[in-house]
Amino acid sequence: ITAAEREASDLIHRDRVPRQYHRAIKEYFSNLRESAGLPPEEDSGGDTEAGAEEPNPSTPPDPE
Repeated sequence: ITAAEREASDLIHRDRVPRQYHRAIKEYFSNLRESAGLPPEEDSGGDTEAGAEEPNPSTPPDPE
């Protein structure tokens, strides 16, 4: 669960997931952790008012 959650978070930060799905992905993993009895993942912050994460400006975009 943790590895998949980190991979999804990485994809969000690299703008590989449309912004409209960011909150749903975070809620999915939160619910999955809760149902598995795992502690909540540390949130690194960076959420905007709409609940979507901003891309990290110091990380260069991946070449396509």
